[in-house]
Amino acid sequence: MSDSNTHLHPNRDIHVSNIFMRYLQYLDINMYYIILPLIGLEFLPDLHWIKLSASFYFAGLAVASFSSAFLIHHLNFKKTTLLTIALFMTGCILAIISQHFVLVLISRTLSGFAVGLIPSLVRSRYHQMDRKHIHSTLMIQNSFTRWAPMLAMFLAACFAAWFHWKAVFVFLLAYAALMFFWTSKATFQPLKKHPLSPLTCYKKLLTNPAFVSWAFASGFLAASVTAMMFISVFILHFEWAVDIHQAGIWLALTYTSAAIVSSIGVYLTRYFNKRVFLILGFALMLGAPLLISTFSDHHHLSMLSLLSFIAMFLAGFSLASPLYITHAAKLSEKISAPAGFALTATAYNIANVIILVFAAHIHYYQGKALAIYLFGLLALSSICAGVSFLLAKKKH
Repeated sequence: MSDSNTHLHPNRDIHVSNIFMRYLQYLDINMYYIILPLIGLEFLPDLHWIKLSASFYFAGLAVASFSSAFLIHHLNFKKTTLLTIALFMTGCILAIISQHFVLVLISRTLSGFAVGLIPSLVRSRYHQMDRKHIHSTLMIQNSFTRWAPMLAMFLAACFAAWFHWKAVFVFLLAYAALMFFWTSKATFQPLKKHPLSPLTCYKKLLTNPAFVSWAFASGFLAASVTAMMFISVFILHFEWAVDIHQAGIWLALTYTSAAIVSSIGVYLTRYFNKRVFLILGFALMLGAPLLISTFSDHHHLSMLSLLSFIAMFLAGFSLASPLYITHAAKLSEKISAPAGFALTATAYNIANVIILVFAAHIHYYQGKALAIYLFGLLALSSICAGVSFLLAKKKH
């Protein structure tokens, strides 16, 4: 009896902690999309710096993604988790007390670093779980976290409308404080150390051109969602003068419709070939910018049509992205799956920084600009994926 309890309790703590951590990640990123224009307008008259500031956040994410393997390998697992939450709380406090935009930049860079550690922490915990229950556990976690972006956008819109944009960071601070308290009391089994050091794993993976190509293929694909959400908020607020409160609610509803479609798609993958969903996902993702561009050319791009095309793009991404992640894991599992995941996340965040720096220099935000960005990112992702397949085939 005691043996079963000792196995069950750590698994339960890991299960709950993963949901908490993933929610923190999605809440922070998606709330930031909504309130970014408000933060910038309070401190800066120049939109260029407002847009450029988002790249600091993703730069923090990129550094954290790369260093996560080292931290998890060398530090106690529980201490790494508590350090991550403490850094995030520090970032929230700085944002709340900020009276100058420089302090906001420091705050978001710190929070970005903390949030960047979360995916690797969550992935490393999968190895601790009971293999018999891991599939059902992941299904439950994904069911909970699929709705996190929708909840984040809705809450950010409400807080910004009813109180102030700083209320978002008060909420995030309270959430992180609850997580810190719970994690300090939770029970985690010690992580099994990988026989190779993170640096050795990185060297082996980075000298594998097929893996590097696929990492950037995944990175550019995921960055297309960042570009879409970032530019959409600016289109709604600055181009069509939609209130941030309304923009957040509209985007939350859009994400909800996409999440429903993707949930049905994920369920159907059990009965159909997964490549069918990859093709369908890419067809939806390519169709969305094509329709946005067509409607923009004829001056018929309304808010409702733009939101419909965004939902179409998100649904396509939800269907295609799991297969990208699975393939990246297969390429890296012979060396180190956690290190491979960390490098893939780093490639994604580097792509985000590049995209947001370019976006900062655009002086207008219209449907046409959004379509060009999405086409460009999908093309880059497809080229990198093609190179990866060719290199892997040549090797065999």
